[in-house]
Amino acid sequence: MQDTALKAILACGTRYRQEMLLPNWIPDELTADWRRAFDFFLGRACYQGRSDNVSEKVEKATREVLAA
Repeated sequence: MQDTALKAILACGTRYRQEMLLPNWIPDELTADWRRAFDFFLGRACYQGRSDNVSEKVEKATREVLAA
């Protein structure tokens, strides 16, 4: 039973990497360019379970606060 649950969790992680992270998740590029890494982070942190319209407002507000 635990083995089945673990395999399901691993499958979800693999699917997430393939569908959500790639092609933007390139570790060498993200570690070399902090702006690209920050954009990557905001793209994941601001778009979690909200509509795109609301997520765009969250991202804009986050950028405005950080720019101040």
